[in-house]
Amino acid sequence: MRLGISVSAVSLKSVDRVLEMFPDVTHIQVKIPAQRDERLHLEDNLAAIREKYPYIELSVHAFSNINLAEPIEAVREAHVALAEDAMRLTADIGGSFTVFHAGSLQGRSPAALRTNGINTLCDSVERLLDTVHAIGGEIHLENIYPAPFRSELVRLLDRVSDYRRFDSLLQDDKLKYCFDFGHAMIDDRGLDILDECMDRLGSIHVHENDRINDLHLAPTGLFEWERYFCKLSRFDGVVIAETKLEDIPNAITEISQYIY
Repeated sequence: MRLGISVSAVSLKSVDRVLEMFPDVTHIQVKIPAQRDERLHLEDNLAAIREKYPYIELSVHAFSNINLAEPIEAVREAHVALAEDAMRLTADIGGSFTVFHAGSLQGRSPAALRTNGINTLCDSVERLLDTVHAIGGEIHLENIYPAPFRSELVRLLDRVSDYRRFDSLLQDDKLKYCFDFGHAMIDDRGLDILDECMDRLGSIHVHENDRINDLHLAPTGLFEWERYFCKLSRFDGVVIAETKLEDIPNAITEISQYIY
């Protein structure tokens, strides 16, 4: 396992201190906005980091509101275009993979919405895979936590059955999963996803919360980290501390004891 950190494009200039403190960190995942913003100087800041720390690997977390399962075709086209641009940015900075949320739907027939949503997600991901095979890299689809009880919102990849249906429809060596512990711990069913997606696991996000809200807190040992990291003994991907920049040192200190 390799150790990584998650940083927003705005905070990249401040990441130097973390890399000096923790030489075991070898991966930076950059969270990007929906569209490229030249004012962020993303490529320049990453080039400076790469020059000083040539061993650093890079990846991109695409804008989290991209909805690859959007049911309205014209709207979905815009979301897919944003996703494709995120992958091109990954290639431009020499990154290894791009992380996406699957998306969501809303309505009064949740079972039908979920089935249709997975089908639409497959169609969108197939298009993104064409881009990946042309320019390089990988796609990592991330699990999410369920919508509130009795909500008409359906979030995809929040349960094991979604993974089983998706796997039955689409297989590709450039398509992997990102398992987010913080999302999974909000709902106990989410932790079962780790076993289900293990064969295609590409990356991991680590953070804690109050099991109600997605707070992205640094791990403190309140969660059963040792138990779950024992399942990852054969995982050779990157474990990413997905917390606020000021909390990264505490997160790295806690995570390190489980991955080394």
